[in-house]
Amino acid sequence: MFKGRSVTLDVIYRAVYETTTPTVNAGGAASGISGASSGSAAAGSAVTLDNAPFYYTSTIATPSVYKSGTFYFYDGILINGRYRMTVSADLCGKLPVGQNVTGWVPASFCGGSSASTENQKGGASKLDGQIGKEVESLTYVDNAADESDSIDLTLNAQDRKWLNGWMPDRGAVLYPRIIGRDWNRPGDSRLIECGLFVLDDVSYHDTPTTLQVGGVSKPSDTDFSELDQEAVWKNTSIRRIGESIAARHGLGFTYDADDYDIECDEQNEPDSSYYNQLCRNYGLILKIYAKRLWVYDREAYKAKKEVRTFDRKQIIRGSLNYSTTLSGTFTGGYFSYTDPDTDSDIICSVGGGKRTKSVNRRATSVHDASIQLCAEINNANHGMTKLRFSVDGDWTVSAGNNIRLTGYGNGPESGLNGKYFVDRVTHKLTRSGGFTTDFECSKVEKAFHYWEVGGTISYNEELGKSGEDYSNDYETTSPTANAASTAAGAEAGGAVTLNNAPFYCGSTDTNPSCYKSGTFYYYDGILTNGRYRMTNSAARCGKLPVGANVTGWVPAGSCNGGADKNTDG
Repeated sequence: MFKGRSVTLDVIYRAVYETTTPTVNAGGAASGISGASSGSAAAGSAVTLDNAPFYYTSTIATPSVYKSGTFYFYDGILINGRYRMTVSADLCGKLPVGQNVTGWVPASFCGGSSASTENQKGGASKLDGQIGKEVESLTYVDNAADESDSIDLTLNAQDRKWLNGWMPDRGAVLYPRIIGRDWNRPGDSRLIECGLFVLDDVSYHDTPTTLQVGGVSKPSDTDFSELDQEAVWKNTSIRRIGESIAARHGLGFTYDADDYDIECDEQNEPDSSYYNQLCRNYGLILKIYAKRLWVYDREAYKAKKEVRTFDRKQIIRGSLNYSTTLSGTFTGGYFSYTDPDTDSDIICSVGGGKRTKSVNRRATSVHDASIQLCAEINNANHGMTKLRFSVDGDWTVSAGNNIRLTGYGNGPESGLNGKYFVDRVTHKLTRSGGFTTDFECSKVEKAFHYWEVGGTISYNEELGKSGEDYSNDYETTSPTANAASTAAGAEAGGAVTLNNAPFYCGSTDTNPSCYKSGTFYYYDGILTNGRYRMTNSAARCGKLPVGANVTGWVPAGSCNGGADKNTDG
């Protein structure tokens, strides 16, 4: 450890902040990012530089290098008169920032003015600018999935200015960075870009006089997570849906995964929860960073190389915790879905053993079902083995990276040793000089892949001869379905009392998934292979998506003595 090392905070506060806003083309997809600065820089747009100075940060006085050539605006956000630049349009907005940003370049070298730091919607407040010197402590949580990144600051509020006009406003924006100087040798600078955070929590304490503020990377200043949205997405893809949602809320968008077609899907919830679940259905992870939606494939990221190795002697004594469990994990699974458009059964399976996962939701093909089945199992198995530990402040590892642990066994994969995916990184810094980093990780296990899945799709030929045209575009039970219900001897929406009745995942499955008693309802009243689709609420009858509203298939013989035969022939 170099004795002269130091850690400081650079925290910019903006009472009102306008980040990059996607422009929308006629089709509704984000076609570009318009800059938030007076220079109107577009994230991803090219600029030709001629011997331009590149700085390590937006505030450092001396440039680290001079460069010429074609570069690209990383996010188009102007900070202290400088833009972040990168060498490739593919790296724009991509995380981690430190690995993809070449440096900060003054706006005057990019064909713009450096007179303004950020475009503000209103006039500057008394508290508007650098507040790093006021910060007593900082906790920055970097999450790879499920939760938004967060920041918590404790400010020294003994000066009465905090009560006389400097009280922070909810909805303001924090832009914190942790800076290390002379870390391992003189001139060795380090930087952690924490991102942009919307201030959502402010509390003042007297004696000692402190002000605590908290922010989240989730855009809590919009209805992204609050307002229910009703939409039917047709003939699109996961990527295009994400672009449209990001454009709706003025967010940037980065997609680092294979794209998957979405034939038809219904949304009746906030954009945040809907898009997060849609991504998870296909093994994708939605993360929000610096007011940008970032989608990536977690299993693909697990296949990447480790960014750092931690040996036992580097871990703070007493901080390591290791746990493993089989509960809620699976050695295989099967997928079953009946397509009401074609009256076809899609069935596929992977793996085996006694711990199998059953999945029943909409799929358009065996390939589509295979991807969703593997995603469901891999999501459940993630975190089978958990690891937590702390080290002295780390500058290298971000959530979403892989690390390797050594020193806890005789071989590279023995004992606790091995490769881990980083789920969460928590940086803690105090004014007294303490800087630590906590890691929460999941061991990288063998994943299931769609090409390992075996499956079939079978069509009901007799039903096809009836000439009935079934469509899944209805929101309530269609007249066609009602007509078929009458012919089959059951009425869509009709109640039936079941007594320990077997429920199947598909109309052709051999073994029931469970047995249930109580009042249930005919989903559409259509008898297929001697079974009806049942749901637990009359309000769900005929509602899409089918997989989210059907409880299961029940033999006609269990439905108050209905004829246990296929009446479609």
